[in-house]
Amino acid sequence: MKEKIDSEIFMKVKQLSNNKKFKIIELTQKEPLDISSLANEIKIAFNKCSNYCTQLERGGLIEKTKEGKNTLVRSRVNISNKSIIFN
Repeated sequence: MKEKIDSEIFMKVKQLSNNKKFKIIELTQKEPLDISSLANEIKIAFNKCSNYCTQLERGGLIEKTKEGKNTLVRSRVNISNKSIIFN
């Protein structure tokens, strides 16, 4: 008998399997950061970071807000050494 998987949870976990996306989530747990700062911190191009943030937002893992010219990113996921909590 095949087990039914929760496709929404599966897609969220799949997003977190990318180490750069995981780092975006990790860095924005405590306070929002702008995309430029995130790109510099994880050493990827601004456009790539922006694309990753859009994908994470579509998956419900982050939220983006505009502040002046900057787009701020805040994680909607809490990651600890023992668990991952999707808010």
